[in-house]
Amino acid sequence: MIYRNKFMALIKEALNQSDRAYKERLYPDKESERSKVAKPFCFSVILPSAKEIKRELIKIDEDFTVEDLVFYFKENSYISLMVSSLDLEFVLNLYNGIIAKKVFNFPNELTLTFRNATLLKEKRLEKDIALLKTLSPILIETKEEKPLLPINDLEIFNREFNAIHDRILRDIRGYGLKEPLHFEPLEVKKTGG
Repeated sequence: MIYRNKFMALIKEALNQSDRAYKERLYPDKESERSKVAKPFCFSVILPSAKEIKRELIKIDEDFTVEDLVFYFKENSYISLMVSSLDLEFVLNLYNGIIAKKVFNFPNELTLTFRNATLLKEKRLEKDIALLKTLSPILIETKEEKPLLPINDLEIFNREFNAIHDRILRDIRGYGLKEPLHFEPLEVKKTGG
């Protein structure tokens, strides 16, 4: 679970490298009234299938340690970072920042080196209904930052799901959803704590 934080740090660093003002708009100080600005992207990480997995203690900082799964990859293996966004400014700043920085060093001797980028074609939806497979967990939180699960209360989940996506679209394109979205879980399982 913790590796997602590393990739969020990579995204923030790439945005900062490319356009500091844009990064500050997306990630203002926590005290700022805009600290909860809707982020115009989602991402998933695809890890190499050839890996060793161990449960170990992980030191987050001097005062905090957690026990979680640790992945050990073969040398010269690669990780794929899949990013999706309808905000061209975000995509350009992320890409330019990654190209400019190329190497991202993290604590615990972890280094990620950019290899290449591929633009995937957007699939056009022909109907009002689509079967989608996610690569990462879907996390929807209440205003109190409590996670909502579609398997617990689908009505509340869909209300918050629509509120979030309406806000994202308003921030990016100036108007929200044209009609409500309905999320129907088919094969969903709870992950993490």
